[in-house]
Amino acid sequence: MTETRSAPTLEGWYSDRGEISDLIHRLLAAFEEGEMALVTPAFREFRKVILGHLSIEEEVVFPKAEESHPGQAQPIHSLRLAHIGIRADIARIGEQIERSHLEAARAMLDAFLDSFGAHERLEDQLFHLLKSSQSA
Repeated sequence: MTETRSAPTLEGWYSDRGEISDLIHRLLAAFEEGEMALVTPAFREFRKVILGHLSIEEEVVFPKAEESHPGQAQPIHSLRLAHIGIRADIARIGEQIERSHLEAARAMLDAFLDSFGAHERLEDQLFHLLKSSQSA
C-alpha cells in the first residue's frame, strides 16, 4: 500500500523547525553520553530531517519567494547556495561519526550549528516576507 503525502506547504516547512530543534537537542545529548550506539541513530535522523527540510525549501519555498518577490532574487539565491555548504558540512560530520571520531564530529557539529542558526534566521525573514505577501 502506498502512502499519500500532501504537498509541502509554507506553514509545514516553517513548523519543521520545532522538530529540527528537538533533533538537535537529542543529538547533543547523545554526544554528551559519548556512546556510538546513541550518536549514530540520532545523527541519521537529524540528517534525514535536515536534508528533507532543505529539499522543501528548494522545491517549494524558494520558487514561491522568487515568484512573489523578484526583487529578492539575489538574497534567495544566496540562501540556495548556502545549502551546498550545509550538505557538505553534514556529510563531513557523518564521516567523522562513521570513523568513531566523536570529538572531531562534535567540534564540527558545534561549528555547523552556529552557521546553520544564522542561515535559519535569514530564512525566518524570508518566511515572514512570504506570509505578509499572502495576507496582503
